[in-house]
Amino acid sequence: MTYKPFPITPLEFIEVPVQDSSPIRMTYQHPYLAEIDSFSILNPNISKNRDSRDKNDKNGDSSTSNHSSQWYNNLDVFVNNKGVAKFPLDKYIHDIHPDMNVVNLPVYDELEVIDTTDSLLELIECISSNNYTELAIDLEHHSYRSYQGLTCLMQLSTRDKDYIIDVLALRLDMHRLLHIFTNPNIIKVFHGCQNDVLWLQKDFGLYLVNCFDTYHACKILKFPACSLAHLLKYYCSIIIDKKHQLSDWRVRPLPDDMMLYARSDTHYLLHIYDNMRYDIYTLLGRNGLVSVCEATKITVSDTYE
Repeated sequence: MTYKPFPITPLEFIEVPVQDSSPIRMTYQHPYLAEIDSFSILNPNISKNRDSRDKNDKNGDSSTSNHSSQWYNNLDVFVNNKGVAKFPLDKYIHDIHPDMNVVNLPVYDELEVIDTTDSLLELIECISSNNYTELAIDLEHHSYRSYQGLTCLMQLSTRDKDYIIDVLALRLDMHRLLHIFTNPNIIKVFHGCQNDVLWLQKDFGLYLVNCFDTYHACKILKFPACSLAHLLKYYCSIIIDKKHQLSDWRVRPLPDDMMLYARSDTHYLLHIYDNMRYDIYTLLGRNGLVSVCEATKITVSDTYE
């Protein structure tokens, strides 16, 4: 790592002791710890005005139930430790609809395989130029008969397209995604990113700033199961075949059924994210959503040793 996009503190390599290690070992401090830790919440309580919506509904006006008509909460801000306003709270919590019927399953079917440097650069430019505010991301990792394992595939979905990134072919270029992954204006949605955080650091030198882990959302909602399969069944009425969970993801070309399995991990994830935010907000208010974000901050602050 030779540069640091979106810095609050300059890039420094500071040695710190490894916790609970005997004898004491030293490791390098997470380079984005300050950026992850610098956000706190002002005025986390929300007052939502549903009177106008209820009135519109009674008058037969369904415009507020249109997916393109976004319903925003009062604006709070994130501040850094110096008290300087940085980003609005709705960078984390936004577009929470008062009517669940507006949150529909994704209907797009476009898929692009990214396996060249040029196509990766085009993807980065597409994300930046279109000002995407949310990305669903997942990794496929191979660890059979391996000490450290190897990241073999990255799945990335926007609101209108799926991408499968061949990280074996692009291993030396994956660092280019650092500008996207550390952009605090883009929410990176994962499910169970504890291992992903370490794999991204180890294999590609990538770090995460502004992340929402639906696993932590499961925990706060006290779901009986916290797997992605459970969320797909609960929110999407989809039962997936998990036969490829332990498949060899080094295989090239990927068979169609493995490609479909990989794609399903992120294709519905932003839809699940929308519904989980609604459920948490309905049951626990804004503080519940903040709790998920805080728990995710702890996860992404982990450092590969």
